[in-house]
Amino acid sequence: METELSKYIRSEVIEVLRSAIHFASYNPRIIAEENRKNLKRGIKRYGLLGGIVVNKRTGMTIVGGHQKVKILDDLHKYNPQTKENDYKLRVEVVDVDEKTEMEENILLNNPNAQGTWDRDKLAEMIPHIEYKDTGLNEADLSLLGLDHLFKTVEENNLANSLDDLMKEVEEENEVEKESKIGRASCRERV
Repeated sequence: METELSKYIRSEVIEVLRSAIHFASYNPRIIAEENRKNLKRGIKRYGLLGGIVVNKRTGMTIVGGHQKVKILDDLHKYNPQTKENDYKLRVEVVDVDEKTEMEENILLNNPNAQGTWDRDKLAEMIPHIEYKDTGLNEADLSLLGLDHLFKTVEENNLANSLDDLMKEVEEENEVEKESKIGRASCRERV
């Protein structure tokens, strides 16, 4: 028995030439250069993950995936004016009015419509992966309280050695302090 496609799938996946789609002039999404480098690194390493959504009704306007397409253009050395180095890609095609297209554009990029990190699960994953290949950096790990995970083995060993030395010093200080208290109480009795 064949299972039906979810009624919530309202797009069709097709292959098109890059020259057949265009950026939405209203797209409010921007990307910092460091983030762009992370995305490019991820696409080069893993390939294009996640869809590019275009709207058939408005002439194949990109609804979601602007930054991904810009990276692909760069990787393919695509020239939008001359169409030189045109390439084929898969897109999800929707057929909606312009108002709905704009709403979808915002929804696809809205952090309020996305999840947050489960810090414990992320902390379990980090030692087993190359976190920089995921777009995370040391500042991200620090903000998540996971900065101890990006220290090298040598740094952790050094930190542990320093902790051990400090414990010895603290113990010696405590013994000396107790000894002084003991001598002072002996003097008081005399």
